[in-house]
Amino acid sequence: MMRKINILIAVFTILLGAGWQVAEAGPHGAGFRNLAGSWIVDAGPGQIKTVTTYTPLGRGKWGAVESVFNFDWTLGGMFPTATHATTLNGVLQRNNRTIDFTLISYALDDNEQAVYILKATGNKILVDDDTISVENLVFHFYDMPEEHNPITDPATFTVPAEGTFPPVHEYRIQ
Repeated sequence: MMRKINILIAVFTILLGAGWQVAEAGPHGAGFRNLAGSWIVDAGPGQIKTVTTYTPLGRGKWGAVESVFNFDWTLGGMFPTATHATTLNGVLQRNNRTIDFTLISYALDDNEQAVYILKATGNKILVDDDTISVENLVFHFYDMPEEHNPITDPATFTVPAEGTFPPVHEYRIQ
């Protein structure tokens, strides 16, 4: 009898954990399991473009690696030595019917030295199995990368200074 109870507890625990990550639907009926994979943002000619890969970590979390193209890493000349950046890396966490995210990148100079830190935070929703809507997005900038910790320190400044950017869509690479 005790063995049956232990087996039932084990099965229930596995199903509960997997169900939270896999079976529940996003706000528009898309399953959270469908977040895993590669996605693009292409806002049109001359606009920022991204390629992002989400990898399931379990328990409603995903690892994220995002490459950014057509971005002015000098921030309009504010950081004239910044020429490129690392990929944005971070974690997405399911929060009820949305997905919160934190992604971090270091802007670099020609000698691969950090010029500033960029942290992107916000939330997303799954519109359907092939579309994500980034509903809230704020960039946090840290101008002293050797001294600032983007997890614990307040940002030097944010863009936008108040509020959030308008929504943008990510599309699954099929």
